[in-house]
Amino acid sequence: MLGKHSGRHAFVHKLEEMGYKLGANQTRMRSCRMKALADRKKDIYDEDIEALLDEKIAALSRPHQAGVADCHRGTHGRSARH
Repeated sequence: MLGKHSGRHAFVHKLEEMGYKLGANQTRMRSCRMKALADRKKDIYDEDIEALLDEKIAALSRPHQAGVADCHRGTHGRSARH
């Protein structure tokens, strides 16, 4: 089970436990979506991760663009929006 404070390493480890291996870009994108989902619900279960990996379901649950930008930028970057 993952949560809001789980990092990318924990996410990759969980994916490997589940038998998935993603490229760097896919890992970054799915990790960002996992973080956005974790902001909405306390715990992330295997079923949630499988849903994030399914493009059709992931497309329906994508965070707003601001959330994606925040995730890619990290905590030290500045937003172009002020």
